[in-house]
Amino acid sequence: MEKLTTTKAFLFGIFGAKDYHIRPLTNTFPYSGPGTESISCTGMATASNMGAEIGATTSLFPFNDRMYDYLAATKRQEIGDFARVYAKELREDEGAEYDQMIEINLSELEPHINGPFTPDLATPISKFSQAVKDNNWPEELKVGLIGSCTNSSYEDMSRAASIARDALDHGVKAKSLFTVTPGSEQIRATISRCVSSNLHMYIKC
Repeated sequence: MEKLTTTKAFLFGIFGAKDYHIRPLTNTFPYSGPGTESISCTGMATASNMGAEIGATTSLFPFNDRMYDYLAATKRQEIGDFARVYAKELREDEGAEYDQMIEINLSELEPHINGPFTPDLATPISKFSQAVKDNNWPEELKVGLIGSCTNSSYEDMSRAASIARDALDHGVKAKSLFTVTPGSEQIRATISRCVSSNLHMYIKC
């Protein structure tokens, strides 16, 4: 995926897939393929959490090294060791038949902007400017939020900090209110040590 494209973008790719019709909470989504190896563990968790938005009651990613590394980094390596023993079982069933197969090329995905007015309205960033004109949406961004159950991980916070750092390096000052709500106390403590100074400087400019 592109540098600023997050895991959430491939869910929007499913939304846009030809002939896909959302059936409220009746689907099981097993993900497979080489692309799953490029997605972070927190990214897979976020995608599973958002599965209900595309009609899923269950989402399943195959157990892989990204999951193991996350468990080890969060002092749960023994769980990772145990899962590795049964890794062949912690994935989609071999030879299983599905109602529909959707293939998404992660390298073709781009960042999306959600909104305005509703969080489930997603527009590719390359088409957003025209969408604003076509739909007569407000052109002024008044508040930005990094938070909620889908945007509050350390990974999301570090991406925001990267953008803030780049803005500082280019002398760009914030023109809108920007709020941050970490997903847990552990994440808050981590970003306080690692990234919050960049966000704080950017917001206060």
